[in-house]
Amino acid sequence: MSQSAMGIDLTLVSTDQQCPLGFIYVDPASANQNVASQGRKEYIYVKAASNIDLLDVCQRLAGTPNYGIPGAAGTGVESAANGVFIKRIVGVATIAAIPAGSYGFIQRRGIGTVVAGAAGLTADTGMIPDTGGTAIDTSGSQRSFGIALNTVAAGNPTLAFLACEGS
Repeated sequence: MSQSAMGIDLTLVSTDQQCPLGFIYVDPASANQNVASQGRKEYIYVKAASNIDLLDVCQRLAGTPNYGIPGAAGTGVESAANGVFIKRIVGVATIAAIPAGSYGFIQRRGIGTVVAGAAGLTADTGMIPDTGGTAIDTSGSQRSFGIALNTVAAGNPTLAFLACEGS
């Protein structure tokens, strides 16, 4: 990922806002892809309400309108918690960690990497947030923010197909 037509590098994390919050960048599919980078990906520009670690599943902070308020501390997105309503899941920090009060892109759609929570993840099973920004399997017909592409034990990363609704 490098500088694109939008004029900002997807990997840039900064303390000053570089584009509109909620801006979605679409990285189109290309002919030269390996499994980890197949297909179209979407990234959303957010403000971190608290420190977000690399590969954290991210949720909109309760009571925060949209994806943060420029200049207002403690607004935006944060690492997801177990049991949060799936519509609050905005994306996964697949590009970089984002310190509290800083701005950056997180991935909301396409193949990306997540870390398995306490119960691990099962291939081709829906995912829901667990504690500490990790993900676990759904149960039954529970709504999810994507599916794991591999079976892994707790604490391990895996590729997943992300489909975060994030409102």
